[in-house]
Amino acid sequence: MTSRVSIRPSALGSKGLLLFAALELAFLATNYSNLFFLLLAFSAVLGVLGAWWSWRNLKGLRIETLEIATAASGSQRTTQVHLAGDRRPRFDLVLELHLEHGYDEVGYAPLLVKAQAIDATVAGQPRGVRTIDHVRVTSSFPFGFFIARTALPATGEVVTYPTPIPFGENRSDGNHAGDHGALHAGRGTALAGLRAFQAGDGISDVHWKATARRGTPIIKERERESAPAVDVVLDRRYEHSMLERALSQLTTLVLAARTDTPLHIHSQGVQLLVDPDRGGAEQALRWLAEAEPLASDAPPPPQQQRSAMRLPQTGSPA
Repeated sequence: MTSRVSIRPSALGSKGLLLFAALELAFLATNYSNLFFLLLAFSAVLGVLGAWWSWRNLKGLRIETLEIATAASGSQRTTQVHLAGDRRPRFDLVLELHLEHGYDEVGYAPLLVKAQAIDATVAGQPRGVRTIDHVRVTSSFPFGFFIARTALPATGEVVTYPTPIPFGENRSDGNHAGDHGALHAGRGTALAGLRAFQAGDGISDVHWKATARRGTPIIKERERESAPAVDVVLDRRYEHSMLERALSQLTTLVLAARTDTPLHIHSQGVQLLVDPDRGGAEQALRWLAEAEPLASDAPPPPQQQRSAMRLPQTGSPA
């Protein structure tokens, strides 16, 4: 399906048209001649040519893919817009994502030939998941007298998880966050295999016999030391500000669990696992982006061992 291209005069074009009309009238009142008609014809041709070229500059464009990174609330995120057209070059393209609150200018391509991945930046968003249904492309090429605009269908989501914050020092009894304040996995000792030397490898990891045999530095790969998972119980029956703080603290643990100790998340109707080897962080971050408070009379979260960390850390359900 071909997207419609709309054209309107730019601010420069409108002012130029008014100025030209005033000059033409002044010239006509003082010196009526064939030069007047020549100037009028030239202006008309220039205007039609500019409008046609502006329309043609956007005609036939399409969005192939959108690659939008997840990010914390209020933080900018990188985006790649894969824009494509036919073989003719396109100029001066401004790209805007259509979000719930309106349009957000994200990228610019001074020149596009056939297809290109355009690096773009999305401004900080509040926590949540927002859907993108199209990308608006605008251009004032070639003369700046007209603005051409088209809406290209696209599918994507802007996933914004809570801003991670560290845990406070004051904790009530029964909330054992201090037991798990830092998630670290030890280094294993069992030999898992051999590999070539890489920058950053320590001298203690060199396998000397294999190095002598192959004539190049060989490094010992060690098995990752297994660590018990950390259990976190999140009770969503709390008022907004307290729950938002708990979600931000839990985000800190999820981000750490991508490379350190596995993390089990337990909440009303939710059981999630984040593991350095098996993944799960993206699913957990998306859930944190969408998590909503529950009514005070809602069921409590599932019971866990006493050693489990409980969030929020203070207060009682609203």
